[in-house]
Amino acid sequence: MIEEVLVIGGTHGNEMVGVFLADYLKKNPYKAESFTVRSLIANEEAARLKKRYIDFDLNRAVRAEEARGSHEERVVERLQKQIHKPEKTLIIDLHTTTANMGVTYILTRSDPLTKELIFRAQRGQAGEFVLETKELDDKTHFVNTMADHGFMIEVGPVPQNYLCTKSIEKTWYTLLRIFDLLDKKNQGLLPSLKGNFNYFKELSFLDFPRDAAGEIQALLHPNLIGRDYQLIKEDEPVFYQLPDEPIYEKAASGYYATFINEAAYYEKNMAMMLCERRVLSEEF
Repeated sequence: MIEEVLVIGGTHGNEMVGVFLADYLKKNPYKAESFTVRSLIANEEAARLKKRYIDFDLNRAVRAEEARGSHEERVVERLQKQIHKPEKTLIIDLHTTTANMGVTYILTRSDPLTKELIFRAQRGQAGEFVLETKELDDKTHFVNTMADHGFMIEVGPVPQNYLCTKSIEKTWYTLLRIFDLLDKKNQGLLPSLKGNFNYFKELSFLDFPRDAAGEIQALLHPNLIGRDYQLIKEDEPVFYQLPDEPIYEKAASGYYATFINEAAYYEKNMAMMLCERRVLSEEF
C-alpha cells in the first residue's frame, strides 16, 4: 500500500510547468483518503537560474559515477533524505518537452503497481501515450527511481522557460486522475481491468548528420516535425539539407519516433528516439 505520493517538479530547472505545480501543491495540499501528497522542487538552484541543470543533468545523476562531485550529486543526496519509506512511496516526476508528445507516461520501473496506475490512467485518453525506457529500475539514473514506485509525466510541446496554461492544466488533471486511481487501489475499490494495452518501447536514439567538428549538417525534415509516435516509412526522408536536399535514413525506417527535435537533446547528440510499438496483454 502506498502511504505517500511525492510530486517532483524542477528536476530540470527550465521546465516551468513542473516547478509551478510543485509550488501550487505546497500551497494547496491535496487531500486523499489513503495517502499523503507532498511536493518539492528538486533542483532549486537550476530553477532559480532558469537553467536545465548546474553541472550535470539531474535526471541522469542517480547512481551515476559521472555525476560525482557535481551540484546535482548533492541534490540527489538531499532528495534521498526526504524519501522516508521508499517501499511505500510513489514518485511522480513532472517534465515538459519541446517535442509534440501530448501527455506521455514514461515507465522506468517494472513494479506491477506503477504499471497498473499508468495503463489505467492512459486507457481511453486521446493524445496520451505510454513510453517504456530501454533500461528499467536500478539500471537507470532517473530521479523517480529513488523510490520503489514511480514514473515521469512528460507533456509537450512546450518551449523551455515557458508557463504554458494548457500544459499546466493537462498535467494537473493527469495528476488528479492518478491520485483518484491510487486512492481506490489502496482501498481495494478498483474493478478488475483486462485487455490489450498499447505502449512504445525505447530502442535507441538517432543523431543528426554531423561534420568532423561535431556541428549539425542537416536538419530534421519538416514533414517529420510534430509527428511523434508515428511510423517512419522507408520511402520518406528523415533529414533535410539546404537548399533542397532530402536525406533518407535506413536506421529509422520501420520504427516509431518520439522526442523529435527535442531542444534539450542537441547537446546529447540526439535528434529523436526510435521505438517499437508493443502490446501488453494484462489483467489488473
